[in-house]
Amino acid sequence: MSNGQVSISDYFYNLGETLIKSSRSSWPVVEIKDKNGKTRMVRVNPNKLKEKPETERQAKQRAKSTSDADIIANVVAGSRAAQSDLYAKYNQDVFKVIHTFVQDIEIVKDLTSDTFVKVFTKMDDYLKHSATLPFKNWLVRIASNTARDYLRSAHAAIQQNAISGEAKQAHFNSASHAANPEQEMETTEIAEQVHAALNTLPKEYASAIADFYFNGLSVKEIAKKYNISESGVSQRLARGKQALKRVLSPSLYKALEPEFEVLESIYELNLDK
Repeated sequence: MSNGQVSISDYFYNLGETLIKSSRSSWPVVEIKDKNGKTRMVRVNPNKLKEKPETERQAKQRAKSTSDADIIANVVAGSRAAQSDLYAKYNQDVFKVIHTFVQDIEIVKDLTSDTFVKVFTKMDDYLKHSATLPFKNWLVRIASNTARDYLRSAHAAIQQNAISGEAKQAHFNSASHAANPEQEMETTEIAEQVHAALNTLPKEYASAIADFYFNGLSVKEIAKKYNISESGVSQRLARGKQALKRVLSPSLYKALEPEFEVLESIYELNLDK
């Protein structure tokens, strides 16, 4: 167009260029590597910066790096994100516990979800005992009780129809054993008797037993604590269990044994070899 006039299309093109240039100054600066491996700092359109969703593995790693106390405090405060963190951190452990009682994988998945629902609704109850009861121990107890409740139910009998008679009988024997009144002893009474029994054992056995079964430490953590190998920890646990069995009354040891076996299954320990 003559006479120094600018066309409407050119006007809006130039306006757009001006706006883009002025807005670029507010774009975030990010570090990138070019095809030659050299690092450069460039401004990037924020609309093109898409945050990648967190993978299940990343969520678990982040949750594991967060203390139980911090996660629990946020769960109690009503944080859904904290509930997700707690699930990511412990769902595999709960799955293993329940799978020691129930063989059907789909049912194990359902019971795992049921366990966390109970955990979230009973968290206030846990806080009353958190000073003396490690969270993982409490969680294992809820998971095992959830599995046992399932086995005791009439619904479980229907679901187990496909299992062989021998296997079915073993399941119901397990359920009956779980319901034994001997296992309903008061926690404080058990704690006092176990504490007294541990005091009679060699110190290295008593410490390993207390740390693993009652204080919530893993084999790796105990090994680091006492500067010994993990196989050394397993050896102390095996010998300590045998010594504890000789000291405790048969009924009390029988009541504790299922809880011992559940914790051992989580860490894939076979202490009866």
